[in-house]
Amino acid sequence: WETALKSIASESECPRYGGLSMGPQVGLMPLGQNPKSGLWEFYAPLTGAPPMWNSASGEYGIGKDTAVVLILVPGATFAMGGQGDPWAESDEFPPQQVALDAYFLGKHEVTQAQYERITGSNPSDYFWDPTSGELLLHHPVENVGWDEARRCALRLGMDLPTEAQWEWAARAGLAD
Repeated sequence: WETALKSIASESECPRYGGLSMGPQVGLMPLGQNPKSGLWEFYAPLTGAPPMWNSASGEYGIGKDTAVVLILVPGATFAMGGQGDPWAESDEFPPQQVALDAYFLGKHEVTQAQYERITGSNPSDYFWDPTSGELLLHHPVENVGWDEARRCALRLGMDLPTEAQWEWAARAGLAD
């Protein structure tokens, strides 16, 4: 944690965080700074084993035993809402300025195995390959509603992202 916190607070090492000062986060362990995005990644030990780095892909691999991986998303102020999107809903206009503090967001969908470790059940319909008989527990969990997903996150001291957090992360750091 000491290395991670110093790196995150260093504007020269992690300029996207803008000198963010924070403490260790209960329930998370640092993995490192992603060389592609420059953002720090963490894993939740209660959800599985630390992911293994795949040097060929430059990413952490996902398997049936892998823990949930979270990205520390930098805070920002941005114009949220429909901007030049012909499919935007009427309530997305006009864009509103929204300020967000830094937050954690899952890097991948929660797998069936992760969900089962957290809740004790797997509600998925597609958990095995009918051709090979292989269990597909490393695939995303499905058949989970918003309320169930939130209860699952809260068990870990986490929560689902807000609409603003989701929109900001989906922009991949692009300007307004």
